[in-house]
Parts: sequence; structure tokens; C-alpha cells
Amino acid sequence: MQNWSKHAYMPPRTQRERERERERERERERERERDVP
Repeated sequence: MQNWSKHAYMPPRTQRERERERERERERERERERDVP
């Protein structure tokens, strides 16, 4: 129930948040490349 309420009051995603997600994805890709010998 608590989870549901959290989602219910979640504000629409802002452009900044989306950009941050993209940055995180890029970081993940970089990490993956580093892991590959």
C-alpha cells in the first residue's frame, strides 16, 4: 500500500530528471566498456 501511495503522488518526470537518467546510462556503458578487456 505504501508503495502505491508513493507512486500516486509522484510528480511527472522533469526534463532534468530525464537528462540525469541519460547521464547514468552513459556512465553504465562506460563502466561496461572498462570491464571488457
